Amino acid sequence: MNKSEVIRALALLRVAYPNFYARVNGQDVELTVELWSNVFEKDDARVVTFALEKLITQHTGYPPDIAAVRRKIDEITLAALNEPTNEDLWNKLARAASNGYYGCYEEFKRLPPVLKRYVGVPETLREFAQMPESTFHTVVKGQFFKQIENLREREHFSATTPDSVKALLTSSYRALPDAKIGESKYDV
Repeated sequence: MNKSEVIRALALLRVAYPNFYARVNGQDVELTVELWSNVFEKDDARVVTFALEKLITQHTGYPPDIAAVRRKIDEITLAALNEPTNEDLWNKLARAASNGYYGCYEEFKRLPPVLKRYVGVPETLREFAQMPESTFHTVVKGQFFKQIENLREREHFSATTPDSVKALLTSSYRALPDAKIGESKYDV
């Protein structure tokens, strides 16, 4: 998405939320256009506009922020790619676990990559199979829904972060001095 496309997209927000944008000055507009251009530089303008229109019809009060637009784009993309929902992933995991006592290795091989990362090792499916069903469908399910979104976000971050930024982050992390546990420069 280039700057002129961002300006057109932001014009939608200005029309939909006129009171909010009534007092915005020129410098704020320039900074907003710059920020949106950087955040959505790899996104197709039609997808961002579609997401904005959906949010405008569903959102009240303040205009949707960048995070809301990003979430809506991700939601639209998953639906368009026919990616499984978190509920679909849970059902796949439950099926794999139900056959996990004797078939944990075969079931693990059939799991989608995000579930393989969640499960970790095939033996976890065997552990799930040995649990009382009520525990599996309450405790494990609750933990699953809390953690699966983080795994998906991590996958998305990895897929959308440029290699140069990953290299910078990795080099910055390696440059940190090794700290000993319990040791701090703030200790008295």
